Amino acid sequence: MSEANATTNVECLVLSFSFLVFDLRSLILALCLLPSALCPLPSAFCFLPFPLDRAAVTIAAMNDVIVTSTRNLQNQVSYSGHTLIVDEPKAAGGDEAGPDPYTLILGALGSCISMTVTMYARRKEWPLERVTVHLRTQRLHVKDCLECTKSSDGFVHRIFRSVKIEGDLDETQQARLQEIAHKCPVHRMLTSEIVIADMPGE
Repeated sequence: MSEANATTNVECLVLSFSFLVFDLRSLILALCLLPSALCPLPSAFCFLPFPLDRAAVTIAAMNDVIVTSTRNLQNQVSYSGHTLIVDEPKAAGGDEAGPDPYTLILGALGSCISMTVTMYARRKEWPLERVTVHLRTQRLHVKDCLECTKSSDGFVHRIFRSVKIEGDLDETQQARLQEIAHKCPVHRMLTSEIVIADMPGE
């Protein structure tokens, strides 16, 4: 391997780990800066249909999210100049003024899956028309979880997912897009170790 190729591979590895703290768009842009032949990451990460100029791309940190309680169990979530209300259903003492926290998690995963599939199909110029993701979560004991590989006590959350892909696609394209649906960054984040720490200086 030439020195230039080795340097490029190191750059790609550094980018792939450093930009875990950046938003989805910035992560995709960063990974697509390098030619796929020189990058050890899976080609599925390079979704954009056009070449990118390193100097033309500005990587911005993800904006902070501020959550403030309002009335009863309602909370206002503020981000990037936008707001939304999170609440609990009436059966749990809320007012059903907005999605509950678990629904937000499923919504984030489903949206990420849909975006990932759409961007990949767009890059391949495949006639994708619509992506529909159906999700459901279940809380169960570890001993009842056949997929669990770590032996521990307590409960785990299982997420069921179904991805419907519509368009004039052949069987090979359908199979490939279903494979890509498992590679979205939020899926990877939820299935890897997550550390929640106190905010510095607060």
